Amino acid sequence: MQTTQTAQFPEARAGMLASAPANSRFCSPARIAEVAIEAGYFVTKGTSAANQCKLPTSANEVQLSGLGFAYWSSTRGTNDSGAEYAIGADVEILEVGEIWVTTSQQMAVDDPVFVVHASTNRGTVRKDADTANAAQVFGAKVVKVASATLCKIQVPVPPASDFS
Repeated sequence: MQTTQTAQFPEARAGMLASAPANSRFCSPARIAEVAIEAGYFVTKGTSAANQCKLPTSANEVQLSGLGFAYWSSTRGTNDSGAEYAIGADVEILEVGEIWVTTSQQMAVDDPVFVVHASTNRGTVRKDADTANAAQVFGAKVVKVASATLCKIQVPVPPASDFS
């Protein structure tokens, strides 16, 4: 007869919020996905309608028109089923606070946060500019590392200069 059971679950998943809502700021209203977007990826303003968002394709889109990080909601799919936000879906975005994000390289606590805007790994986080393939989110830093592809970051200042 089995009397005990053990299970080991991951510490977090990409896009999971890590700070209390009172200590966070969210993009309101939600933006409409111009492309498929995974939770834990950085998003910027869309190319056409003012209410759209997409993954960044340039340093300016990270630093000047960046909105924040798409966060995971239990009403969305899981990482195993592909992107949580399909084209046309309302994307929930964290502007200020702590969130678990997808990384494209091994990170360490206190590393700065750069967002990849190159075609490979677009929207993920790394610790350097990677020869101009990523741009820094000023003030953001790594506060905890869970694995080679997942870390918790703190975004203490707005990632965009315009909040419209």
